[in-house]
Amino acid sequence: MCRLSCNMGPDSVVNCFHIKVATRSPPDRAPFSPEVGAHLLKATRSQDLDAAFETVFSEYLSLKIDSLERSIKRKEEKWGMEFPIFKRRLAEDDLPGEADSYRVEQDFWEWEEAETLKAHYQEVQAEWT
Repeated sequence: MCRLSCNMGPDSVVNCFHIKVATRSPPDRAPFSPEVGAHLLKATRSQDLDAAFETVFSEYLSLKIDSLERSIKRKEEKWGMEFPIFKRRLAEDDLPGEADSYRVEQDFWEWEEAETLKAHYQEVQAEWT
């Protein structure tokens, strides 16, 4: 669920950032408010609202994945290993230094979150394209 208190409903593909893309909306209900639509068209320099949304959403997913990949790469460089190995070695108490320290635990949670979110956004991206 979105941190902005958006709700995923059965009639929406995306209902986050308070933008709803309806899949079963009544014909008289527009998927965007006129103001949001105008901003999408202006930002993308498009004449077509569907194309504008597709551009923004596709670019958003790519940017999120790229950002998460950079975060993951920093952890891999810091620890000299990939996450599955780090996770196993942490569980086995086989990390260099103080494996039970706050710093190590913080790295674990940040790294796990980055890996999880990356997989999520890649799945959404695969479904979208």
